[in-house]
Amino acid sequence: MPSTSPPFRARRQRGLPIVLPDGTRLLADHYAPVTADPCPVLLIRTPYGRGFPWSLLLGSGLARRGFHVALVSTRGTHGSGGRWRLYRDDVLDALPVVDWLLAQPWCDGAFATIGPSFLGYTQLALAAAAPPEGIPQWRAAVVLAPFASPAAGAWPGGVFALQNAITVGLARVQALGSFPGSWRPWPGWPSGGAACAGCRC
Repeated sequence: MPSTSPPFRARRQRGLPIVLPDGTRLLADHYAPVTADPCPVLLIRTPYGRGFPWSLLLGSGLARRGFHVALVSTRGTHGSGGRWRLYRDDVLDALPVVDWLLAQPWCDGAFATIGPSFLGYTQLALAAAAPPEGIPQWRAAVVLAPFASPAAGAWPGGVFALQNAITVGLARVQALGSFPGSWRPWPGWPSGGAACAGCRC
């Protein structure tokens, strides 16, 4: 029998397709609390993948607290079609993803967004895509340290931050699923791409 108060058990549907107007297919994972009660909906768009740590922290973690969570891989990343181009397609893709979300049977017609870093930037991209009257179904945005300016991330306080550049570079290469040859940052680093499709990350 489903629980009526948190923490709930959480269930996940993997690889739900979102077809954009240009035919590109994005992939989303849906995390749901196991309850018969209606629950609020969170939208998270990310180039970092739908696996760990996002699956635990924002996926099942928030579902256990009573939220439906749609964790969407942005264009060209982690199984989603198209080509990932930094800051180029996130505004364009925002409203079609919202249309998909609002059409889901588990969505009650309203949603919020949440996330740090590039997950914060994708929320700003959604705001930029909004028509003049806004998006009335979008009830809240929790924008945490958004990656909205590459210069601010690379040169915080006017000093080059090598660790930030390396972190972003490694995340980018992992998102594309390719490293030069057989090089990996450390043993056990996932290879990404097709090899990562069957892994448990």
